[in-house]
Amino acid sequence: MSDDFCLEAVEVALARHGKPEIFNTHQGSQFTSGEFVGLRLANRIDVGISFVCLHLHLMKV
Repeated sequence: MSDDFCLEAVEVALARHGKPEIFNTHQGSQFTSGEFVGLRLANRIDVGISFVCLHLHLMKV
């Protein structure tokens, strides 16, 4: 899956269904890209705990 495909899928879902309460994704690089994270943050969408753990691991916190 490409980054663009994932971004477009989320944009379409937001337009059709509004903001979800929580957002769970696979841990692939397309979901940790700056554009994808920016889209999520701009829409104030919380993430599931597995994503938080991955992000902390990638940042080596």
